[in-house]
Amino acid sequence: MITISEISYDENDILGHGSTATVFAGKFQSRDVAVKRVPKDKSKLIEREVDLLLKGDNHPNIVRYFMLAEDPDYQYIALERCQFTLLDYVKRGDLQTYLPHKELIWKIFQGMKRLHEIEIVHRDIKPSNILLLEMGQSVYEVKISDFGYSKDIGTSGSRMSVQPFGSAFYLPMEAKSGRFNAKSDVFMTGGLIYYIYKNGNPPPNFTFVWKFYFEEKSDDVLIKHLILNMTKENYEDRPSMNCLCYHPYFWDYQKILDFLINVSSRLEVKDALAYRVSQALQKNCEDVIQGSWMDVLEFNVRETLMYSSQVNYDGLHIENLLRTIRNKRNHYDEMTASAKKTLGSIPNGYTEFWIGKFPKLVLHVYLKSLDAGLSEEENFKQYFPDSNCN
Repeated sequence: MITISEISYDENDILGHGSTATVFAGKFQSRDVAVKRVPKDKSKLIEREVDLLLKGDNHPNIVRYFMLAEDPDYQYIALERCQFTLLDYVKRGDLQTYLPHKELIWKIFQGMKRLHEIEIVHRDIKPSNILLLEMGQSVYEVKISDFGYSKDIGTSGSRMSVQPFGSAFYLPMEAKSGRFNAKSDVFMTGGLIYYIYKNGNPPPNFTFVWKFYFEEKSDDVLIKHLILNMTKENYEDRPSMNCLCYHPYFWDYQKILDFLINVSSRLEVKDALAYRVSQALQKNCEDVIQGSWMDVLEFNVRETLMYSSQVNYDGLHIENLLRTIRNKRNHYDEMTASAKKTLGSIPNGYTEFWIGKFPKLVLHVYLKSLDAGLSEEENFKQYFPDSNCN
C-alpha cells in the first residue's frame, strides 16, 4: 500500500483508467475509497473537479468526495467507492431485479437535476460514469461520477461551454461543433436511457433518426416519448432535467389512476376549459382507443356497461373511456366477482388492466390536457411542470 497523507492505495488494484487519470482501490482513514491519481501537469483538471465535487457534495446521487492529497509527481482524490457500474447493471440480471429500470433512471435524473440546479454541466454522461453503491443487502444507490470534463457554467459567465468534452458516443449535434450546455447533458442522458432499455446496445447511428422496437406496452410508449424529447436535434427544444422529472413514465399505478380519474371528473364541469380538453382528447385518438374501445374489453366487463341506464358508454369517444375508468373505480364493490377478477385489484391491478388494454392512453391524455391548459389549474399542478419550466 502506498500512503499519501490520510489516503492510501494499492497500485496493483486498479479500478479503472481514464484519459488523464488512473483509479485505484484504497483507503481514506478506515473507509474503503476509490483513489483517483492524476499527473501533476494536469493539476488544474483535478482541482476543478474537486471544486465541482464540493459544490455537489451530499446529494445521494452524486459520488462523494473525501480528500485531496499530493506528492511530487501526482495529485490524488479520495472518492466514494462503488461496487458496480452501469456496464455491470446491463449484464447482470440480479442487479436489474433489485434495482428496476424505472428506479435506476429516476435516481440518475435526480442527480442530473441537482447538478443543473447548481449550474454544473457534466459533459461526459456514459455507462462507465454511472456507479451503483451497495447500501445493504439487495439495496443500491446510484451515483453520478467523474467530473473531469465538467464545468461550472454559473461562474463562467456563459450558459454555453466551448471547452473539450467527453465521450463522442453520446454527443449531441451542438457539441460536435464545439459547444455544450445543460441541454446537451439532457441529450447524453437520453442516449444513456436508450442503452439501459436496450440492454447495453448503443443508440443507433446517431443520425438523429431514433428507431425503437419496443412492444406496445404503456411503459414502452412513455419511455420512447421521454427519450425522443431528450434527444431532439435542436437543444432549445429539449426539456430540462427539472421538467423531465414530471414525466408520466415515473408515475406509479396510483398516480396514473388518480390522474385519469381527475381528468374525467374535470370534464364533468361543463365550462370552456372542459370543452377545450374534451376536443383536444378526441382529436387523433383513433389509435389510442383502437377504433372502438368497447370492442377491446372482455365480455364480462362490457356486460357491466351494457346494463347501465345512466351513462352513455359510446365506444368511439375517449371521454367515455375515461368516464368508464372513473365510474367502475367508484362502483368497484358493486361489480360481479368475474368482472373484479378481470379488472384486478385497486390500484395496481385495476390500473394495469386499463393501460394494458390501451397502452397509449396515459401519454395521450397527458399531452392533450397539457396543450389544452389543464396544467394551470391548482388540482393538476402536481402532474405537470411549471409553465416557466425550461
